[in-house]
Amino acid sequence: MATSPPKRILFLSLELNFAPFSGNGVLARSLVSSLSKRNDCTVKVICAKPHSTSYTKYSLSADINMMEAHDSLEIWPINLPPQCSWKRLDRSCAHQEYATLCQQSDILQKIQKFDPNHIIAVDWHGMLAYKAIASKCELECKIIYYNFRVYSSSSWDHPASNHGEKNEQSDDEFYKEQEQMCCRIADAIICLANHDLQMLQRLIREDKSIVDQSNKMKKIKILFPPLRGDILALAEKYETSSEPFDSYLPIQARVAMEKLSDEGHSLPKRCFITCCTRLSPEKAPHHFITLLQNLGGEDFLKKNSWVPVLCGAKSVSDYAETIIKDFRSICKEWPCVVIDHHLGAQELAALFLKTAVNVHPCLYDAYGMTLVESAAFQCPSIINSGNKVGATSLLVEGHGCIAVGLEEIIENDKCSLQMKILLDVLASPESLNHVGKEAKSKALGWDETSCCQGLVNVLDNI
Repeated sequence: MATSPPKRILFLSLELNFAPFSGNGVLARSLVSSLSKRNDCTVKVICAKPHSTSYTKYSLSADINMMEAHDSLEIWPINLPPQCSWKRLDRSCAHQEYATLCQQSDILQKIQKFDPNHIIAVDWHGMLAYKAIASKCELECKIIYYNFRVYSSSSWDHPASNHGEKNEQSDDEFYKEQEQMCCRIADAIICLANHDLQMLQRLIREDKSIVDQSNKMKKIKILFPPLRGDILALAEKYETSSEPFDSYLPIQARVAMEKLSDEGHSLPKRCFITCCTRLSPEKAPHHFITLLQNLGGEDFLKKNSWVPVLCGAKSVSDYAETIIKDFRSICKEWPCVVIDHHLGAQELAALFLKTAVNVHPCLYDAYGMTLVESAAFQCPSIINSGNKVGATSLLVEGHGCIAVGLEEIIENDKCSLQMKILLDVLASPESLNHVGKEAKSKALGWDETSCCQGLVNVLDNI
């Protein structure tokens, strides 16, 4: 096989290594780590670092010190001022500060000395940072727009006044403008799934700012996010017993199990029904609450001896507090476990090995990293059907996941056909085990090395 030419890659990602809180940070670290392990790649990363008051000890415990492990990787952190928000990737995040601070003289000097031949920018925040850098120094390199999520197809369309901005541009308009800019100036575009490819193609078709309207469509490459290396290593250690991981089970979950055991309840090996997602509106954990209520609430949980677990960082604090309150109100005499911080790999492994079924509540998601992470431990997931969640491209609806019409179930209470289908699957341990095995096989089959080779192929063919 021909040797790939040496690559000097500048990687721009708002979230990466400091107090990570979402799947974006997980995927960004995974890509950077795998690129830096190749002999033909040298990687420099510019990512944001929140002020110390912006994150908790739990966020810090999730840090991955992959930095400067060898000469092919170096991190240049952008220290955000105290007033900047964290745990947000939408319009309310620190995208303006991140881009502006990328223009600091020491950062620009490092970039010019490094002289990258490729820049990979994650989402519109990364592309705004690239534009800020390019306005201050000349760069002769290829620009890759790596889209982790098409924001314009999933915004809440709140007015700009909610974001402290002076104009009245809606969220839809803002994201559309930013993402069209990204597609317009990029030399290559990568996204996570077919649904996002279609959304990006539509943005390009509708972009009236493209000079050559007769030749506007760019090729977009789909690269599924890989199962991250630390999760893969843990999954390969697990065979038939979860006992080695039990000590890593979050304390909130252990307390719930001990309480029920003390009360004389016999719990199955997999005793949790889990929702592991950021507590923000676009991730829709409120759908998890509605689903549990429509399944039968406390009676359903007691019948199956399942303990509901809501796990995720408080991205939007007021919303998160309401969600937690509503979640805890589902049961009066049965525990409802809340874990309101980002889990590390060992904690995730321990939780998913005790989970009967994982629930992915949002009706649309660019990918859904926890779907693949839970699958690695033979834990099947309930997802919205219709290929609206990117990870189904890898797991395949009807094979490696439980795909049902969540919207119909949520809106039509217990009367829908989709609810009957779901109840039949949940009532069958054999069905759950079969889907879990299929999911594990598919998840373990796409790792960081495979994904990284796909990314390098894109770079080689620009």
